[in-house]
Amino acid sequence: MKLYHLQLTAGLIKTTSSAMDYESLTSTSFNFQVAVSDGASSDLQAIVIDVINVNEAPSFSQTAYTLSATEGAVSTLTICRVVQLT
Repeated sequence: MKLYHLQLTAGLIKTTSSAMDYESLTSTSFNFQVAVSDGASSDLQAIVIDVINVNEAPSFSQTAYTLSATEGAVSTLTICRVVQLT
């Protein structure tokens, strides 16, 4: 999976998606060698981009959920636990 795109003429390193999921990355550090030249002189520089983890608030993926249980199931079976009602 390609996570970035190089725009060489503009000199930009851009992500290929609007958001990276830190937990799904196989590597959180990206190394680049950047070369510049004005025709007479040139230079090379190593650049490291580290992706940091942001603790985003949990969210539900649906607006409603349906729960069901089999009649006669063990009474200590937890089907759902409501943490907070708002």
